[in-house]
Amino acid sequence: MSRILAIHPNSELYGADRIFLESVSFLISDGYKVDIILKEEGPLVDLIKEKLKKDVCIVPFLPVAVRSGLSFCSFIQFIVDNLKFFIYLLKLKNKYTIIYSNTLALFTISAISKILNVQSNIIHSHEMISCHGALSKIIISFSEVFSSKVICVSNAVKQDMLNGSLIGNKLKYKVVHNGIKDVKNFKDLKKKNFLQGRKINFLLLGRIMPEKGQWFLVETLKLFSKEELDKMSIKLVGSPPPLRKGLLDDLKNIVTKLELNKYIDIVDFVNDPFEIISNCDVCLVPSIMPDPFPTTVIEGMSCAKPIIVTNSGGAKEIVVDGRNGILIEPNNINEFKSAIQFFISNPELIFSFGKASRKIYEDYLNVDKFKERFLMEFK
Repeated sequence: MSRILAIHPNSELYGADRIFLESVSFLISDGYKVDIILKEEGPLVDLIKEKLKKDVCIVPFLPVAVRSGLSFCSFIQFIVDNLKFFIYLLKLKNKYTIIYSNTLALFTISAISKILNVQSNIIHSHEMISCHGALSKIIISFSEVFSSKVICVSNAVKQDMLNGSLIGNKLKYKVVHNGIKDVKNFKDLKKKNFLQGRKINFLLLGRIMPEKGQWFLVETLKLFSKEELDKMSIKLVGSPPPLRKGLLDDLKNIVTKLELNKYIDIVDFVNDPFEIISNCDVCLVPSIMPDPFPTTVIEGMSCAKPIIVTNSGGAKEIVVDGRNGILIEPNNINEFKSAIQFFISNPELIFSFGKASRKIYEDYLNVDKFKERFLMEFK
């Protein structure tokens, strides 16, 4: 059986991190021998050791392309990291038949693999970056030329890459929708969906950053009357990116300034989100940037929750407007307000929308279906 080197740049437990964990577990269960590289220590390392019984090699010079903070010095560091990683892989030459990179940000590894005659190099793309100019076109085209295959987490990601590619080889791109393991004790959780004259609990789970929609939500809440606000409770769960930690204080200050503290609770990111999701009534995913295929949407659907989500990314491939959620335009506060009002005014529909979410999850987004789709791309 082939030996695979699986590489991922982060060690947190956000969406792509957990998908990496599942993907590696699929490969191991299918008989592949898998070695794992991460850039740094973190909760993902601990979970890999616990769940997969695998050691993780920490490689701090993993050549990760980062758009934010791009400078001459960071570019030189990126070149140095690539040279170091080339030497690192050169020492392991002929050990691996497949290199699997779980992000476009590791795009240069595809070229390194090609130079070292690795049989197959597979990139798993969780990004939509074509709107970011010339650098994005280079990254996409580079990945297309040097990889054996690019697995896209949604049709939206595939189309975005084709839009940004200078070549446009459609045969290189394969769409594999993610899936997740079922939530524990689901039958018990489902009973909590019945509302008995209480507030509607809305949840926004994700990175604390404007692109993820927290500021969009706060601007929308300004349009509600006090009577309407008294009918809802909103929980924001997440932490800011490491290089943008000031965003958390900025958000809290805005909430305080608008006197929304009574209605909005901001809490730190949690490694296991299912208890928080199970205790909400409606999940909010109001990203103003194109969101490739939000894991939070799948998590909400697995817990039988209606989803209010922007329609600019891959979520519209699994959220059916008016059936298991409501699709809104990014930054359209009137549409966002109407979607929230819909569930406040029709709380009895929360259960039926949630039931539809659960059905889609069971039929298509469960972990077994995901495993089947994913492993097909390694045959």
